Amino acid sequence: LYLMAKAKTEKNIEDKEKSPTNNKASNTPTFKLGDTVVYPYHGVGVIEKIEKYPIDDKLVDFFVISIKSNKLTISIPVESAAEKGIRHLMSREELEETIVHLSDKPENPNLDWKLRQQTNNVLVKKGDMLSTIRAIVLLHARGSNKDLPLQERRLYDSSIDVIAHEMSIVEEISTEDARARVMSLLNKEV
Repeated sequence: LYLMAKAKTEKNIEDKEKSPTNNKASNTPTFKLGDTVVYPYHGVGVIEKIEKYPIDDKLVDFFVISIKSNKLTISIPVESAAEKGIRHLMSREELEETIVHLSDKPENPNLDWKLRQQTNNVLVKKGDMLSTIRAIVLLHARGSNKDLPLQERRLYDSSIDVIAHEMSIVEEISTEDARARVMSLLNKEV
């Protein structure tokens, strides 16, 4: 039985190695070299290469993503890229449908600090723009009443930067203009 289970596991590993990006049947996004992607907390980047690194006595494929806005290079396992919130850029239509939510009222701006921090981190880590916008809206509402603690201020600023950078690429405008548009929508009365 042990040998049968081991053979089945090795077969599964071989199948995954043949398709290093992701399984299309599971509705998981597929990424390839040269794709422009969004990585939560860090921003828009390009998959520059796929490298193999030894992990637990086996070679694992990693995407090497170059984030231009902050001159950062990140390596992330191919198999867990979508799990980590990596996603393709939105289309112009998707972007327009999503950014209007920057003007939404926050769901619960009066959460205690610890719960608010956990909620915002979970939202941003999901990777989708709507969740990130929900965190920004919550932090913006909180910050309009009193100064945000340093961690929340960093999360707020970096999340706005990620959205502004994606918007600038999708809409072919400057990052400054995109950031101004984000701030305008945040300050809009609903």
